[in-house]
Amino acid sequence: MKLEHSSENLPSFNVQKLLDLLEGDTDAAASFIEMSEIEIKKQLELLRNNTNPANNKKLAHKLKGTCSTVGMEKLRAIAYKLESLDEVEFKKANILITVAENEFEIVKSVIKKEISHLKTR
Repeated sequence: MKLEHSSENLPSFNVQKLLDLLEGDTDAAASFIEMSEIEIKKQLELLRNNTNPANNKKLAHKLKGTCSTVGMEKLRAIAYKLESLDEVEFKKANILITVAENEFEIVKSVIKKEISHLKTR
């Protein structure tokens, strides 16, 4: 499924965006990343278990905001697409949620490396 408003060139994780937000505080970035991982996992579970199309936009919007703040660019683009689905397209949500879950697994491995790197700065 092709994602609108996304690019093949988007990074899974943009650590510099987060460091800029936190004024270079690497300890705060590492803590923020760890907290964000927990929140994003919860948000994905809520989306996966959602049976009400009307809640989809709200749940996806929250996921999009969290991903944008922490610098998870590809996952943010997927959340944007989920948020854009209307109630008629709700059936497509399961496909996008699976794509989001797969991207989250990728980004977690990238983040582990980044946290290790941040803690040595």
